[in-house]
Amino acid sequence: MMSVYGAEGYGFYYILLESLCLAPGNKINISKKGVLKALSKRMQCDEETASTFINDCVSEFELLSKNDDVIWAEYIMESLEAANKRRETAKKGAVARWSKSTDNIDEDGFDEFWEAYGKKVGRAKALSLWRKLSKSKRKSCMDYIPGYVKSRPEIQYRKNPETFLRNECWNDKIYDNTKQEEEVKNASSDEITNAFM
Repeated sequence: MMSVYGAEGYGFYYILLESLCLAPGNKINISKKGVLKALSKRMQCDEETASTFINDCVSEFELLSKNDDVIWAEYIMESLEAANKRRETAKKGAVARWSKSTDNIDEDGFDEFWEAYGKKVGRAKALSLWRKLSKSKRKSCMDYIPGYVKSRPEIQYRKNPETFLRNECWNDKIYDNTKQEEEVKNASSDEITNAFM
């Protein structure tokens, strides 16, 4: 190309590439009214020179592709496709590293634990501890919770989730406090008075 058009041809070519990069779909239909005129103005030449140069870039130098009157550069298409793939790969990597979405939480069963336990304080710390547990410890924990919750129906008397997980409290024996409370409720006032004398 430079042997035929010299440094001016080099300029023409990069002006065309720049125009293609800015065009929708990176393609330009040169038969549309005013397009060739606009290109020739950018290239600082007349329309005939611009048209001849574009045709030479397609047929002689094989730097551009053309179908009907639509031109594009394979080089740009391939570069943009590669750049988009790199961008998507980087985006997926970043999402994997930094995502704190509920999808990740649901996958490891934390939401189920959180709902079953019922005392909703210190979620971030509890989640961090939950993720460090093995699958078998998570299962033991989940098996233990219904009995523990039943033994402590009033939430304020349950351990905070963080404490429960950190100390692996699912290994502790459950003491049923509800029976004593029922006995006290059912006792007559005389029985209660006599019990304290």
